[in-house]
Amino acid sequence: MEEAQENTRDLFDRFTMGMIQTLENCQHVVDIRSKPTSPLSTNDIASWEARQATKLPSDIRDFYSATNGLHIIWTVLLDRQILPVGSLLINPLDQLKPINPSSDLPPNVQHFFKTSSVTDDVQVVHRCRYMPFKAFAISSCGAHASVALVYTRPTPSIWLVDRSNTWHRLAKTFTEYYRLMTLYLGIPEWQYALTSIGALPDTYRWLHAFVSPHVLIREFPRDSSSTETIDRSEKPNSHPPIL
Repeated sequence: MEEAQENTRDLFDRFTMGMIQTLENCQHVVDIRSKPTSPLSTNDIASWEARQATKLPSDIRDFYSATNGLHIIWTVLLDRQILPVGSLLINPLDQLKPINPSSDLPPNVQHFFKTSSVTDDVQVVHRCRYMPFKAFAISSCGAHASVALVYTRPTPSIWLVDRSNTWHRLAKTFTEYYRLMTLYLGIPEWQYALTSIGALPDTYRWLHAFVSPHVLIREFPRDSSSTETIDRSEKPNSHPPIL
């Protein structure tokens, strides 16, 4: 029994890339909880791909082959109050739902994204006010924003769609996003720190209280000129649902 618990902990530590140990060493962290999930079979993943007519990137396929989503919550004790702070969330596969169907986009815009790269050419991104034709919600960011897997050219990437319906690229791959999520410890709305908007005041305080200084120096704040953003707010009646 003890050996099984140790194996489970080792697996959990590998999934979080040492984040749990980092939190356990924090003085004010009093509780770390996760929701256990089972790995998906190859058939489960293939079934989703068939329904959505979309092939998942290999790193996301590997993730769901190991666990059907991830949800870790950690709390702190401050002024004799227990406060929920961190939340690391990757939706289960059945909640990976489209948030931007192609029917929302005019044919000329669809053609633009099918023939242009939005991952390498920042000027292309700033000239277009529409999001690519296929995206799936992989997580939430606060109550009014979503994190999406977007099928940009030449490869899928991870984006944040904020409450104003503006899209910001967060990472070139799911693996890179996952690494950032663990580095930022799931601090509320940490994703904004990687956009031209910047971290909100409360987020900023939590980041500097718990995230390693060398991470903040390297990753935060970013020069707004290096971020990629698409503003869809001018397109009427086309706001993607916040899932």
